Amino acid sequence: MERRLLLGRRETRYGAYRALATQDGAVALGLSVGASPDTPAAAAKGRPDEPNEDACLALRSGDRLLLAVADAHFGAHASHALLQALHDELRVIPAHPAALLRALASLPLRADPDAPDSAASLLVAVHRYELGAGFGFSFGDATCMLVGAQHDARPLNRHTQQFVMPGAPHSLRADLASFFEYDAPPGELLVAFTDGVDACVYGQPRRSPGRADRVALFEQTGNSPVAYVRALVEQSLAGLPDELGGQDNIAVGAART
Repeated sequence: MERRLLLGRRETRYGAYRALATQDGAVALGLSVGASPDTPAAAAKGRPDEPNEDACLALRSGDRLLLAVADAHFGAHASHALLQALHDELRVIPAHPAALLRALASLPLRADPDAPDSAASLLVAVHRYELGAGFGFSFGDATCMLVGAQHDARPLNRHTQQFVMPGAPHSLRADLASFFEYDAPPGELLVAFTDGVDACVYGQPRRSPGRADRVALFEQTGNSPVAYVRALVEQSLAGLPDELGGQDNIAVGAART
């Protein structure tokens, strides 16, 4: 299994980002702490020395891909523990939704006594190349979308008010999640991101780049996951003309379908 993981604790350069891809460039990740430390998002951080509480993960094996993003609040522990455990523990990428829920529920997660309130939005998508289709679950306000010739960057999932807490297995219950499934022709992009993308003006998505902007990026970059991830992170850091950007941590994953 090819594994790629980016953790916010290791990327804290304001106005910059780190990008990572699989060997063939078919899957890419991007992570940034944001444009500035002086933003409203700072009030929800657990520790001043850990300003980036986002994380992103890609696992690929055979005809299956798992793409995940997580955004913690009140401490980086929740997002980092969730995706680190998926990275370390998963031996087979689940082939159907029930198996994915079982895999999530079986992760060896514990609460951090130094960050007992740490909770995270979590989005996990599985793409099956041989079927040209996929599925996933999300908790909180991360987003999954398809962008390409047949899709216009509409979210596949709905946002919820439910967040995941390590050490609280009930927070991963299926009835608390947004389930989604999709069909995707070859050559499109499956994209997942935290709210530092669609609300890069903190808490104000209407002042942030929207669906049309994400489609325009695809038209500019083609179906290159690496180019798209870089363009989407840079757009989120900059924001719209005459608006601010980069007011929250940013995590992005993209994969060619």
